[in-house]
Amino acid sequence: MLVNITGLVAKKGILRRVFITLTLLYAALLLVNPELGPSDEYHFLPTLQSGKYFPMYGQDFPYYNSVELGRFGPLGGQEYNLVAIFTSSPLGYFVFNAAELLLGAILLTWILRPYSATPALVYLAGVLLLLTPGFTLAYFKLLTVEKNVLFLLSAFAAAYLLFQKRQQTVYFVLALLCANLAIYYKEPVFVAIAVLATGHLLLAWKSASGKSRLLDTLLISSALLYIGIYVATILPHKGEVIYAPSAADYNAFVWMKNVANYALFSDPIPVLLLIPLLLWRLFHVFVRGVPAHPMLDPMLAAGAAYAGVFFVLNMYGPYYLLPAYLFTLPPLIYFIGRGELHGMFWKTCFAGVAFVLMFNTIPLAVHYVAYNKYVPVNFNKTMDFLVQDINRRYAGQRLNIFYDGVDRGAGRGTYFIAGEYLKFKGLSIRKFDFKSDMEARYPGPPIGRASPFDRPEDVEAVDPNHTYAYPQFPFAVYQPGPLPQIQSGDYLVISPQATKNFDNEYLEGLKRDYELVFRTRSPLAVPRFELKTLVKYWLTQRLTPAQKASAMVSENLWNWPDYYVFVKK
Repeated sequence: MLVNITGLVAKKGILRRVFITLTLLYAALLLVNPELGPSDEYHFLPTLQSGKYFPMYGQDFPYYNSVELGRFGPLGGQEYNLVAIFTSSPLGYFVFNAAELLLGAILLTWILRPYSATPALVYLAGVLLLLTPGFTLAYFKLLTVEKNVLFLLSAFAAAYLLFQKRQQTVYFVLALLCANLAIYYKEPVFVAIAVLATGHLLLAWKSASGKSRLLDTLLISSALLYIGIYVATILPHKGEVIYAPSAADYNAFVWMKNVANYALFSDPIPVLLLIPLLLWRLFHVFVRGVPAHPMLDPMLAAGAAYAGVFFVLNMYGPYYLLPAYLFTLPPLIYFIGRGELHGMFWKTCFAGVAFVLMFNTIPLAVHYVAYNKYVPVNFNKTMDFLVQDINRRYAGQRLNIFYDGVDRGAGRGTYFIAGEYLKFKGLSIRKFDFKSDMEARYPGPPIGRASPFDRPEDVEAVDPNHTYAYPQFPFAVYQPGPLPQIQSGDYLVISPQATKNFDNEYLEGLKRDYELVFRTRSPLAVPRFELKTLVKYWLTQRLTPAQKASAMVSENLWNWPDYYVFVKK
């Protein structure tokens, strides 16, 4: 039934045109008003944007030592050093992303085409990948390395498949090179490469050439070498937590929540189709004696292994499973195209995936495109305004900046990043201070190193009579003590990072005590309108203010990308 429908669509070329149009649209949007945003992109400020080399993540990185966190992905961000040879403009960085996107789309369709009974399935798979939150997040932000992993794994898979057919040295070298580059971009990749190579080596042992067995052996050795380097260089210097706090402090409820978020929210294909398909194949191969496929079955196992790493680590992120799609899509469209996935079980799986895609996954992906285009532009406009206005108003006393709905615990990163941009744009630390009138959700000291923009004499000068509990973070928001209250002349910034719902009624209410001095506008912004958010909204409408406060409920459900700056009258 599915094949007949997709075959009918293929004759009209609708899916192919949609895939090409969407790919070109993304590439074009990447080049519209490119700006560094209020995320990990602040890493560029003291490095590439200051004419310096972007160091590998580790002890030489200016903001934190990833080795202490048990992390080892040294190639992360290194591609932008190549871009910086020609330009350090954000446009140059996003041109690189756009080129990678276009080439990756070509590689993906080339990889999928031999395994599909109809071209429509190839383009349907491509469209669905483009409409995942992980894809839009990875490509519309600069330092989400999953996009590089997906591209390198696509290049690896293309070279690997070509080598199996032609046995040419150039494909042997390309496959080995791309696999190793991917391994050193993101830690879980070594697991997927090892599983894929081991599976193919065992299943194709009798039919494979000596060169093919050598390639698989070298890929397995590359994964083992990564483990050896990790154990030798990372483990002796790690801190209390390896990789993530959620991995060290296991919580069954958090684990179930994370799995549900992947399956029912951002990544239904890897969870609701990949894992059942792997189990189905294992049953047919080991119980029913069906011959294993030497390439597709190892792909299934590799994809499941990659996704499984995040289940074991108890971590959720809407872009974490993006590379797993490279291993998931070829076997999935192969068995769908052959009509082997039939019966009530598979109908239920496909219906569930279609429902999640339509009502959660795709709406969120669309939101992320708009959000990640507007936020960097709006954020930089806001920082530019604050620099200009603070320089105008400064009269020898530090001006206070409060972020409405951003506490001094979980919101530490919001204040830190804003401070880095203000200092990078030329505003002296002596002229501004960050404060919060909202108690910390998750109290604790700031995480990371001192800002590379702070000079000791400036830190001492901002408040010579005060002994900072955290002297490397000389803002009031990082210091313990009673919560300050907003005073006349203080700034109040409303941002997308807030937990409050800033509707028109709230904003109009602020104007009684504050003067609106700056705002941004995002006419084409798309709110978070997926089913999950709608359900949350329905529930929050039935909570009292006291219940919302006690439950720490975030009311900023629509996640608008606009900024407002008020000054207390």
